[in-house]
Amino acid sequence: MRIGVCDDDIMQRDIVAQYIGQWGRLRGVSVEVTSFESAEAFLMYWEEEPKSFDLAVLDVQMKGMTGVELATRIRKKDKRMALIFLTGLMDGVFRGYELHALRYWSKPLSLSDCHETMDLVLEHLEKKQELLPAYAEDRRVVWLDMRDIIYLQTATYATCIHTAEQAYTYRGSLTHVAQMLNDKMFVRVSRSHIVNMTHVSVFSRTTVTMKNGERFDISYKQKEIVRSALMDYYGEGIHI
Repeated sequence: MRIGVCDDDIMQRDIVAQYIGQWGRLRGVSVEVTSFESAEAFLMYWEEEPKSFDLAVLDVQMKGMTGVELATRIRKKDKRMALIFLTGLMDGVFRGYELHALRYWSKPLSLSDCHETMDLVLEHLEKKQELLPAYAEDRRVVWLDMRDIIYLQTATYATCIHTAEQAYTYRGSLTHVAQMLNDKMFVRVSRSHIVNMTHVSVFSRTTVTMKNGERFDISYKQKEIVRSALMDYYGEGIHI
C-alpha cells in the first residue's frame, strides 16, 4: 500500500508513519510511506506521478495550501484515492466528507484509532473497484456497490444514481462518474443516461428497458458503442 503523509509538523509526520508501519507489520501488509512537509510539495510529486498513492493522510491546517485545498485538487483528477484528514480542530469536517474522506484523525493520534482506520482503508482498497461514493438524502456519504446501481442520469450540476431502494447524488458530471464505473457492467446509452447491463430486461435498436420497467432511448451516436458493449457482455450472438 502506497501512502502519502502531508503535515508541516515533522513530529506528526513521524508518528503517523510509525503507527502505519506498525499496522502493516501486524497485518502482514506491505506499506510504503512518503512524507511531505507541505501541500505544495505533495502536489508537485503527485502531479508527476498521478498513480503514486493509494492513500493520502493530509493535515487540515498547514501554512500555504491547506489539506482540504490539496484534497480538492486531488479529487479533480482522482476520485478513488483514499483520503484521511488529520486535525486538531473539527471545523470543516463537512467539507472533508464532501471530498469523500474516509475518516478524520484527531490530534494527538492514538495507535488504536490509526490501526482501526487502516483496517477500513484496506477493506476500501480491496473493494474500491466495485464501489462508488455518493450522497444519500440525509447528506451522508455512502459507498454504493456498483451491482446495486440500476442506472445513472444527469441532474443539475450533479448525477443522480438510481438503485432499487432510493436515488443518490454524486456531485460531478455523468462523464466524470463514467470514468469510475466498471466498463464491463455499464454502458452509456445517451447523453443523459448510463445503464447497468445486469438490470436490463430488453434491448432494441432504439431503446433499452430496465427490469423495473423504465425505458430509455439509445442515441444514434451511442448505438455502435452500445452494440459493442452488449457483444462483450452477452457474447457474439447478440444483435440490435
